[in-house]
Amino acid sequence: MFSNDKNIEIIASLGNEIKRYIQLREKQIKLDATLILSQLLAAIALAAVIIILLGAVLLVLTFALSSLVGSWVGSEALGYALIALAYALLAALIYFKRNAWIKEPIVRFVSALLVKNDENETNEANEPNQKL
Repeated sequence: MFSNDKNIEIIASLGNEIKRYIQLREKQIKLDATLILSQLLAAIALAAVIIILLGAVLLVLTFALSSLVGSWVGSEALGYALIALAYALLAALIYFKRNAWIKEPIVRFVSALLVKNDENETNEANEPNQKL
């Protein structure tokens, strides 16, 4: 009888430990997701600020270049039109190269965040075994 009571206590304790492990694992997954999301949002915010600042600089330089080209060709309107054409050609080039220049780097960045986090998780899981 004493053996059965001890077994029941051990099984109850094991059940409690499994429940605690699942709760800790759930908390770790939430923390990992929060870390990944915060890194991604920080990168997006930084990119947005840089794009806005570079856009403002590019706008001013475009006006200056358009005026310069206009003085070379003899018509300021033609200078603006030539710069607009150059931007249209640049936009077409970016459109045709969008996978290599835009999509693939973003996919690599996001997957690197996820894989880096998985590798850290794997290393942390293996470290206690190595110390034993």
